[in-house]
Amino acid sequence: MPQETRNMNAHYNRLEPRGSRLRGLKLSWLAVSAALLASLGTGCGTRTDNGMPSTAGGTPAMMLANGAGSGGAGSGAVAGSADAGGNPPIAMQHILWIGDSITHGEYEPVVSYNRDKVTDELGTHYGGIPGIFAQLASEVGLSIETHVCLISATSLRVLASSCAAVIARPEWQWVVLQEKTNVPLPGGPPSQFCSSVKTIERAVHSAAPLAKVYLYENWPFDSANATLQAAQYHNIFYSSEATEGQITGVSAAGDAWTRAWGGGVANRTCTPGPLPTLWHGNGDCKHPSVYGAYLAALVHFQKITGMSAQRFGANETAANALQIPNAIAVQLQKVASDTVTEENSAPLGGAEAADACP
Repeated sequence: MPQETRNMNAHYNRLEPRGSRLRGLKLSWLAVSAALLASLGTGCGTRTDNGMPSTAGGTPAMMLANGAGSGGAGSGAVAGSADAGGNPPIAMQHILWIGDSITHGEYEPVVSYNRDKVTDELGTHYGGIPGIFAQLASEVGLSIETHVCLISATSLRVLASSCAAVIARPEWQWVVLQEKTNVPLPGGPPSQFCSSVKTIERAVHSAAPLAKVYLYENWPFDSANATLQAAQYHNIFYSSEATEGQITGVSAAGDAWTRAWGGGVANRTCTPGPLPTLWHGNGDCKHPSVYGAYLAALVHFQKITGMSAQRFGANETAANALQIPNAIAVQLQKVASDTVTEENSAPLGGAEAADACP
């Protein structure tokens, strides 16, 4: 039996209640799984760090667990209900985003984008980058319910308390942590970031032991010192991942921004130029523009789901709604995909960027 089929069947066992129908349903599921894998050409494949099958060939990685079910991606199956063929209910999965305005985006059209598909635990009705993520997930048939606990200009240390009741719920499959801009940098102090990550991670895993916790890497906010700041963020985030031990991975949005600059896809400064500007601009070189937010959401999508950001191509719904031209959207998709695929956790930048978690 192919490894993917064994993995899907194991997940099926977790979802299906025990009972007299189990053996027959298992046999039926094995046949369906084998047929799907054969028709989609998954082969044996590799695995991503999120525990899902790799989707470099474009095959949906979460077919059963996240909403495509036995009907295949885009089948329209609804979480919690049997499909037309009488197959078992599809399990809705849940993601929680904890952070500040770097995550919600601060400005229109990002801050309210797709907010009707985001459950805001504090009632502020943000959309933002989680809203873009939710749209991307829905386009590939994933049943992921998106929740946010976001407070502008607020550190993870404070959010650990403000969001404590939300963090302590058992339904989370994924939790994404984004720190206040200055805290991970020298003088922040970085040790506060490291401590806060550990506090929240332990609270998450006390309630949801199998939850995967990701660190949302910040991007530079000082265009004159962007290279140094990017290295400082990179180093402390990967240090936190390595030191903490229970972090699933770094979702390297900041690295994607520097890749876009280096590849001539985006303007390296905060002022308008011939290329798209990732910062919002107009005096704000901290929050993302539509381009910066879209790029970050693509990175998170690929890192968390294991599906390539390049699967979307031109005429992607979120890009169209944010008025991102097709050609630029495709370029940003490639940057995001390359950032995750070619992820490098090695330290950058020398002594000035050498902060590490204790």
